[in-house]
Amino acid sequence: MPKPINMPKLSDEMTEGKLADWLKNEGDEVKAGDIIAQVETEKATLDVEAFDSGVLIGIVVQKGETVPVGTPIAWIGARGEKAPAAAQPKATPEASKETIESEEMSKESSQPARPRADEPARAAAPSPAPAAPRGPPLPREGRVTAASPRGAVEPSRLQAAPEPSRRDGRIIASPAARKLARERGIDLAALGGSGPGGRVVLTDVERGPVARAPAPAAPARKKRELPPRRTLRDESLPLSLMRKAIARNLGVAKPGSPHFYLEISADMRRAVALREQLNELGQGEVSLNDLVLKAAADALTRHPEVNAAWGGESIVRHGAVHVGMAVAVEDGLITPVLHDVDRMSVFDVARTARELAKRARDRRLKPDEYQGGTFTVSNLGMFGIDAFYAIINPPEAAILSVGTAQQVPWVDDATGAVVAMERCRFGLSGDHRVIDGATGARFLQTFKAVIESPVRLVVPG
Repeated sequence: MPKPINMPKLSDEMTEGKLADWLKNEGDEVKAGDIIAQVETEKATLDVEAFDSGVLIGIVVQKGETVPVGTPIAWIGARGEKAPAAAQPKATPEASKETIESEEMSKESSQPARPRADEPARAAAPSPAPAAPRGPPLPREGRVTAASPRGAVEPSRLQAAPEPSRRDGRIIASPAARKLARERGIDLAALGGSGPGGRVVLTDVERGPVARAPAPAAPARKKRELPPRRTLRDESLPLSLMRKAIARNLGVAKPGSPHFYLEISADMRRAVALREQLNELGQGEVSLNDLVLKAAADALTRHPEVNAAWGGESIVRHGAVHVGMAVAVEDGLITPVLHDVDRMSVFDVARTARELAKRARDRRLKPDEYQGGTFTVSNLGMFGIDAFYAIINPPEAAILSVGTAQQVPWVDDATGAVVAMERCRFGLSGDHRVIDGATGARFLQTFKAVIESPVRLVVPG
């Protein structure tokens, strides 16, 4: 008599499983203990074992379908027996839809995978250079001697000293040398490096600057590679079992939209300079917030998974970039929406944002001017707020918060010196049902690269 193989309950929380793959075909001989299929749960893909021997006379649940725990997925019997006719109910319509879409996705995935532009292949990473062998002790030329007054140098020191060594544009120096140079206001670039490999050591700082060849100009900043812009389209993506579990579990911890928060700091010197230059053209006033809106739109075209919304039973990705702009009004907050920001020029963004903000404060916005947003930017920098985390405007997947742009002490990557640098802190609040922390982090990295090289926003392509 045929015996069913049911969808197993592989964990206490498991209520349904997705048939990931069949390892046996109808008509195959099966022995007790054989692995016949693989089932995808919320957290892993696990093996399904046969508990009886016989012939796999009928497969009920096809690859990619999702069914409740306890549902027959196949039948085992003697050769020539037929599976019971009542054993044909399949997955729910929702699961069937997921099957169709998963098959379509599998066709795409059959193409060779290409590495993302923001994640270079590991094989390309340079291997660490072998340590240099220790050489003989360096000569004691120019050292302060017991017979000489402190700070005096021997005649041999008057010859040109070697250039200090650099790594990634930063002068290599010992911690003690850096500390003393900082206290005396001495530029390390003006010193010779007498330590191993041209390293600046304490005695170099004690002797002070020396006559030598002019230091080379600071190296140009390396070009930043960004993820490619991608074709956006309106689509509804069925939830995977893992995404369902995330939405369910985090919805208990944080009802509504389960927020997570990220923050990044960006160098705004180039953005400030670009704003001043654009305003000199006389084509309209451009603010830093206008550049932020445009940079956010550019980053969204490279990360369409953030340009999305929670659809209840699916994740909705948008085919256009409509950025909301939070505007404080007399008794609350309203978010006018700039449509197709990725296709607008910086001057169009500035003009549209200014007009929408004025109409918002005058309570004259039309419904289509505050509806349909796919992402929101909230800026409290004009109030002197350093950083904050905004609440997501549902059903959007994320919101970007903008603090004040201000001069802060910062170590310049090019010179290694502490300088007063114009910087701004940006926070991202994400809906964990739609995106994860790593997705939000990659988006913020791209946004930072764009806002720190804002010429991308005005040069086509």
